[in-house]
Amino acid sequence: MQQKSKLLPQAFIPFSARLMAALRAKESARSDRLFDDPFAARLAGKEAMEFANTQSQPRDIAYLAMRTKLFDDFFQDVLFAKKIPEISQVVLLAAGMDSRAYRLYWPENTYLYELDFSGILAYKKNRLNGILPRCKRIEIAADLTQPWTHHLLEQGYQRDRPSLWLLEGLLMYLEASQCDRLLREIASLTVPGSYLGLDLIDRQTLQRDRDSNGYFQFGIDDPIGFLAQYNWTATIANPADLKIGSDRFNRFFAGDRISDTARPFLVTAWK
Repeated sequence: MQQKSKLLPQAFIPFSARLMAALRAKESARSDRLFDDPFAARLAGKEAMEFANTQSQPRDIAYLAMRTKLFDDFFQDVLFAKKIPEISQVVLLAAGMDSRAYRLYWPENTYLYELDFSGILAYKKNRLNGILPRCKRIEIAADLTQPWTHHLLEQGYQRDRPSLWLLEGLLMYLEASQCDRLLREIASLTVPGSYLGLDLIDRQTLQRDRDSNGYFQFGIDDPIGFLAQYNWTATIANPADLKIGSDRFNRFFAGDRISDTARPFLVTAWK
């Protein structure tokens, strides 16, 4: 979902992060909500909440709800699974207003690294002042289109241990060369036993956006093949994976490719 009047990139990025929080707040207020984010409205702020209340569509909230629910469950399944080697380091790239550090349950001694622009991290810190995370949360100010891996390593990330990564609402805003570089950098930091969650858009969605707002820069029609280039074994999720069968979700989000239908991809992967 985009604003009708296009914002400049430097204004769009922080507003988009707050808008995602606003949509999480709207989902949390539903009686049939898929999750509850008690910090979302606080992180969104008045402007983003007003925008979400007046201009968001049911489709926007439904997609955001599915994405959040999927990755919430993905984190919990990976981190608490008895058959999976213990993972104690989690990395959120372009973390934005993500509140999982404060609202999910985490195994003891889990380190959560949140990377984003310094201004976004500062805003978030101010909005959540006095609220303690449930894990060992570490903020890292970084521009992901510039060198950033050294910042992560300096903060204690261990590249020889399995890790869990999330790229939520990120790759579609980068150019293809930037996506390739970012995924190669992640590949250099991950070992077998690591996991990855991300969302992507297809080329039809990309073209539609270019014809209107033009914020999106990257789309792919074969996420599984795309991620295999970086040694990830990927799975595309659908509403059935979330155990939700409501028309609220199924009417616009299908698990298999539908010809001539623009769609997002919610993807989980392992190495």
